[in-house]
Amino acid sequence: MLYEEVNKLISYIESSIDVYKLKINGISIWPAIRNQLTNYLLFENESRVSETKRKSLIEGVRKDLNLSFNTIWNAFRYRHLKLSTKQVAHTIIFTGSSPRINLKNGSYSTLFSPFLWHLNAKNINSLCVEVQRDIFQLPNEKITLYTLYALYIKYITRLKVMCTYRFYGALPNKDKKILYQLNLYFSEKKLPANLLDEKYLYRLSLEIKNLSYIYQDLIQKTGAKRVISSMWYSVPGFAMNNACHVKGIKCFDYQHGLAAANAHPSYSCWNNPGNDETSIMPSGFYVWREADRKAIISWNCECYTHDNVVVTGNILYKYLHHNIPKLLQDTNNGLKSLYGNEIRPIVLITLQSLQFNMMYYDVITNYGNSVFWVIRVHPRFRSQLGYLTDLFSSIDNVDVQDSAAIPIFLMLKFVSINMTSFSTTVLDALIFKIPSIVTHEKSRQIYKYEISNGLVYYADKQCEISKLLLELTK
Repeated sequence: MLYEEVNKLISYIESSIDVYKLKINGISIWPAIRNQLTNYLLFENESRVSETKRKSLIEGVRKDLNLSFNTIWNAFRYRHLKLSTKQVAHTIIFTGSSPRINLKNGSYSTLFSPFLWHLNAKNINSLCVEVQRDIFQLPNEKITLYTLYALYIKYITRLKVMCTYRFYGALPNKDKKILYQLNLYFSEKKLPANLLDEKYLYRLSLEIKNLSYIYQDLIQKTGAKRVISSMWYSVPGFAMNNACHVKGIKCFDYQHGLAAANAHPSYSCWNNPGNDETSIMPSGFYVWREADRKAIISWNCECYTHDNVVVTGNILYKYLHHNIPKLLQDTNNGLKSLYGNEIRPIVLITLQSLQFNMMYYDVITNYGNSVFWVIRVHPRFRSQLGYLTDLFSSIDNVDVQDSAAIPIFLMLKFVSINMTSFSTTVLDALIFKIPSIVTHEKSRQIYKYEISNGLVYYADKQCEISKLLLELTK
């Protein structure tokens, strides 16, 4: 389904059904339902929907016992990392799932590590919490890190969910009515009814609620005044947002990628979701551009105003543009030796999907040897590496790059032109005063301001791209 069609469908649901009044276990659950629904409609992610189907009793018990064992085991492993009640943090940096770049002398998170470096440079006492695949990572960084498995001993979240969700009580009539209306609409439009399964929603709300209790304890112990998170639309993200609402502090979602530009399903056209203690949405947003701020304020949301939608710019680049941390120095030097002596202009092609656009292949093979091409795969689609390496094996002026090994902000120091469908590497490149060529129809709206001001160029045909390359590499 097209993005515009998805937005229209969601807008109709939110304007005709009181979805934000649907409370299960004191949690406003619609944002979680909507997130899975939009992903399904946009990406036809059958596997994600199928996970919500009822399991047999034996399968359910086996899964619960396995999760419970892992929880207790990790609680024991990390018992020495309990938080001291004397530890204080003004700001908690939180991410539900963070890609990491593994370097020779350590690793770092692409989402929150530079943010921490930035805050530390400003002497703002901050605490990092990273949750990844039910494992709390221990980055090789000299920062304060709190591992939440210590508190799992107290709460045994998984066990609580396992013991209670199988014996859930009946929903109040007002919530049953809303679910009934949603079921009717889902049935009419042939949408996945599994997302509205009562038992599934009860379990999901319990997991959010119990994680929220843990994060509330974290906020209480540290005395934190705000939380800055990234990618709020996951179970840990929902829980952290809820914890902040309950404890009365602000939780800001920090922009990543196309977030906040109304070009991402979790950041588009919300219809007044509310901001009380049942909410699982952020209380505000830190965004890169004025266009992003206007996009959010244009939502029909009384809770998102000029006061809590703040243009910060890309803080990561503000800090990193002139400060390469020691952790990255070896990689920076390696790139110098790899690309520093290349006399031809370097054109970076940043990919976004699993499907490689063969138009790029045609451009490369027909353009000649006057430029050097670097093709960078998206961190989520590293499985492309083998295919692309084979595809370009006979062309000596093409390098296929593993994005999980080389930070984009280091690579851009050696690039002359960036080319992509509509990736926000366009905004990254602008910081380094590098022009971009965008090739997807959607990019004309996303980068309307930049294109109209001659900062970004749009082309969707091989001949047009080749012509632009000639002009930009003169």
